[in-house]
Amino acid sequence: AFRPRLVDLYHEPNFFPLRTRIPTAVTVHDLSAVLHPEWHPADRAAKFATEFLPRVRDFAHILTDSDSARDEILRTLNLPGDRVTRAYPGVRPAFRSLPRDEVQATLERLGLPATYFLHVGTLEPRKNLLMLMKTFTSLPTEMRERCPLIIVGPWGWRFEELATYYETEAKHRNVIHLGYASESDLPAIYNGAKALVFPTWYEGFGLPAAEMLACGGAVLASSTPAVAEVLGGCGMLLDPADSDAWRNAMTRAIDEPKWIDELKRGGPERAAEFTWANCALDTIRGYDAALAR
Repeated sequence: AFRPRLVDLYHEPNFFPLRTRIPTAVTVHDLSAVLHPEWHPADRAAKFATEFLPRVRDFAHILTDSDSARDEILRTLNLPGDRVTRAYPGVRPAFRSLPRDEVQATLERLGLPATYFLHVGTLEPRKNLLMLMKTFTSLPTEMRERCPLIIVGPWGWRFEELATYYETEAKHRNVIHLGYASESDLPAIYNGAKALVFPTWYEGFGLPAAEMLACGGAVLASSTPAVAEVLGGCGMLLDPADSDAWRNAMTRAIDEPKWIDELKRGGPERAAEFTWANCALDTIRGYDAALAR
């Protein structure tokens, strides 16, 4: 508990603030539970409908992760522009280009191949992984053997169809589900990948794409607005519904090293814009706007 007389502003970093008379700023990472309830458990979608949406106009200010998310919040919730501030998340300093021998040592310890496509994130419907697995497994055997698909992350909500396809088809065709990877291993895992493949349907930001840029890697990503914003002209954007485009891009990534080198250009410089220091400054701007009201 806190003493209201000693607090000027309450910031809730994850959607659902406590009820208080103190001015409240709320971080809204995205509106997927509002706009796409089919991607969420029913109880979570219901909570947004009953505990978030009715209170939106009571919030002194909203902070969010990208300009795309900010535009969506303003449009969907019909709020004036001075009520929402964008504060990009930061990429931790550990995500950077690493020496090859350091990367190789981590890959060997984890039992990973020398080169691979990589996906990082929870395995759930919004990530569009069934399309990715089916498209990858349709590649010729020789290509799949040269460049397997490594999926890092835990099973999430409504994973059954994806898990069935993985167990019956994908894991026999060069798809490897690594599961959870430690924070200390992730930078080397990014560094070892030929490209991050990130076909998500929807994001409020898209941290794996930013982390891959910071590691100097190539990104093949969904053209969804927030991810395109994160890439800022780096990498390759693809329609998440166009499996042929993803197949062609993965084929080209395997066969054309020079193309992959082109996709890497500017990545670390773009990722350098995403710092927690910048996030803090933007967040303070949001606090100032909240208290001004």
